[in-house]
Amino acid sequence: MELLNDVRFLAVLFAVPVWVLLNWVRLRERQWLLSSKRRRAIRELFKKSAWKKAAPLDFHCAMTDAYGRSVEPVELVFIEARQSPVRLLLDRIEAGPWVKFLALEGGYRDPRGVWAQRWLPFGRVSALTTLAASLSVSVLLLLVPLSWQRGGGAAAALVGMMGVFWVWLMFMFSLMADAAKRVLSSEHYQPAIPLPKPTRRKPV
Repeated sequence: MELLNDVRFLAVLFAVPVWVLLNWVRLRERQWLLSSKRRRAIRELFKKSAWKKAAPLDFHCAMTDAYGRSVEPVELVFIEARQSPVRLLLDRIEAGPWVKFLALEGGYRDPRGVWAQRWLPFGRVSALTTLAASLSVSVLLLLVPLSWQRGGGAAAALVGMMGVFWVWLMFMFSLMADAAKRVLSSEHYQPAIPLPKPTRRKPV
């Protein structure tokens, strides 16, 4: 195959996995540092319910700094009263617009239409997007060499970038669907049971 005899193609074929690996390591390091900052920020926010005393703008700024987006204080009150409130908060933020909080009803619901709720439950959405991402990788490995043959390096790079973006998008949709499924599940995040108050025994 003439393509495999092309020194430039072989160089790119070797360099791309190395580049992906290096950037993956850097991304993981950044995520670890960011998660550490988020944990510190959220501890300060929740310490002795400090967020309840903060001004609305300060509250939203702190939430955005910690998680990249915010929730309304009334929703955070609901989250604090559930089991594993930190995990629920993370899942709620991860789900984004795929779940909606109803303050009057005190819970979450699926804001999509009836058709989507019936035929595309979040578990199925997660499975389909994961499958699409996996198949896209195989298709991408075929399209990039063909694009290199017919259009040169620029065409191969364009196809590669579009393919990587598509795989990343499917992966993000899968994470959002999993988070939305956990938030809406009745088995997860049930109401927290308060601890019984200690009783003092009267001296005999």
